[in-house]
Order: sequence, then C-alpha cells, then structure tokens
Amino acid sequence: MKISTPFRFPFHIWGIIALCGGLSSACSEEETTYSYSTYSSYISGALNTNAHDYRVKGTTVLLSANGITSPDQHQVSFKWTITGTEEQTLWGQAVRYQCPNTGSSFTLALAASAYDSYGLSASKTVTLIDDTFAATVRDITAGASFTDSRDGQTYQYQTIGSFDWMTQNLNWHGAGKEYKNESEYSIIFGRYYSWTEAMNVILPVCPSGWRLPTNADWEDLGAALNGGQAMSFAAHWRNVGSRASVDAKINDRRLWPYDPNNTKQNTHGWNALPAGKIAGNDSPSDNGRYGYWWSADEFNNTNAFYRYIVYNNDLCYYNYGDKEGLYLSVRCVR
Repeated sequence: MKISTPFRFPFHIWGIIALCGGLSSACSEEETTYSYSTYSSYISGALNTNAHDYRVKGTTVLLSANGITSPDQHQVSFKWTITGTEEQTLWGQAVRYQCPNTGSSFTLALAASAYDSYGLSASKTVTLIDDTFAATVRDITAGASFTDSRDGQTYQYQTIGSFDWMTQNLNWHGAGKEYKNESEYSIIFGRYYSWTEAMNVILPVCPSGWRLPTNADWEDLGAALNGGQAMSFAAHWRNVGSRASVDAKINDRRLWPYDPNNTKQNTHGWNALPAGKIAGNDSPSDNGRYGYWWSADEFNNTNAFYRYIVYNNDLCYYNYGDKEGLYLSVRCVR
C-alpha cells in the first residue's frame, strides 16, 4: 500500500485568561491568546494494509492496518475512507467491508493518528473482478470448454497443431501457490506450480485425460504458430511470442503493457498472459511483464525446461530452472 508523507492534524490551542487582581477591582473582559505549536513526535514505521490488488465483487473482506512500530497500536487511531459506488468511513485497526457489486474498483484511504504526533496516511486502489476467468478477462479468444471433475472449474481450449491446448493457465488448488498469497490472482492467472508438483504421477495437477506438454509438444505448437515451419525447442522462437500473446483487459486496463515490439496478435487463440513467477523464499515477480510455462522434459537432475514470453519483444524463449524452488504456470495438453 503506497505511503504518503506525514501530515499534520490541527494544532493544539492554549487559552491564557488574564484576570484582574485586588478585592476592590472588578474583573476585566476575558482576554484569550493562542499559541500554535508543532507536534513533538512522529508515528514510527510504515503504514500498510492487507488490502489485495483484486477483489471479487460483492464479497465481504477483513481489512487490517499494520506496520506501525511506535507508539503501541492501542494508542493509534485508524480511520478508513473507502470510495466505491458510495463513500464509507470506518474506524479501527481491523474493519469489515463489503465490496461493491458493481463498478470497476474502489479506493482505500487510511489515516493513522496518535496524541501529540504527526500522522501517517496511505492509499490503495483495488480492482474489482468477477469470480470466473471468462467473466473477468476481456478480449481473449474463446474456444471450446470442458469441466474439471475434481473441482468443477471450467477451462477453455483450442486445437492448435496436433494437440488440444488449454488456453488459460491451470488453477487447480490441490497443489501449487497463489501469487502474493492472494486468491484473486488465481482467477485471472491460475496457480503456480513447481515442476515436481506438475509431474506428480500419484496426484497429477492436470485434469483427467490431460498432461504437461513435453518439448516435442511445444515444438508442435511452435510450428503451428510459425506457419508450419519446424521449430527446435532449444531455440528462441522469433514472432511466436507475439502470435501467442493476447491483448487482454480487466475492465479497461491492459494485462500486458503496450509495446510496439510485441503486437500481441494471438493468431491461434493461445491467450498468453503475463502471470509472472514465484521463486525462492516465495518471492513473486514479473506479473504484468512476463509469462512462464513448464515443459515436462528435464534438463538435468535438478532443473527442467520451460518457455517464456516477455512484454517488449516478439520472441518465445526457452530456459531451464529449479524443479523444486521455481513456481511457474502450467498449460495442459491432450
């Protein structure tokens, strides 16, 4: 949550009343003088909240403030001003808020104050989404669909080359991780899986009848997106990144940033999105800039291959990464 510079609350005012002396003297009219003073201390720390980047319309969420180290939390007053379809003011370190059922976003403005201290403020805009990929993400290419019998989720797919390819990232909750530990990211970008999870034969991540694509499967996809010309997996594929990427939007906001070097043609409806990755120590990165997808083939005992697309050129790259510590998107094939 973005932190603004400290701000002042209204100054203290001291009234000094002059009284006349002597038993025989009557009091004169009250005279009051005002002395203005700055505060003597600051609230320490970085004011933050647990507000997510995305929220599903109509859901009730628990918002909490954190990050202040001094004074003690019980000595700090927290004021929330939330502007969505209407404005609400809530007080407290933790508050419940029902997200609007309509609209594209709402804005949180949080102020923290304490006695004789400069206050802190912070703000964040939260994007409102629907509870399914198809209802949330605009301008994708729709294909045929199937339902995963394990959890009832519906996925779209296209026949590209010799195989059916899922045209959205896998979002099975039996394994994997969420970006920034926020479940709403998974509705849009799917979950993120280690290669070991993705290749588990006892508890497969792909739905029944589907599997993780091999290097040969990726080569078949690359050839289809390259006009039938054969593509070696161990190469960076010119033009394929642009032909696989989709200029999708949530509300009116692009998920890929605009760049003239990747025109996001989505020629075959593969619908590549910039989901990013999760690496060591659960560090999320590259959302909105890069998309990464596992291959079933190993590079060596500790690493496996993957392909990725970036926002600012038309290539589809290949690389390899840690089977256990790297979490990427999964597209299943059959």
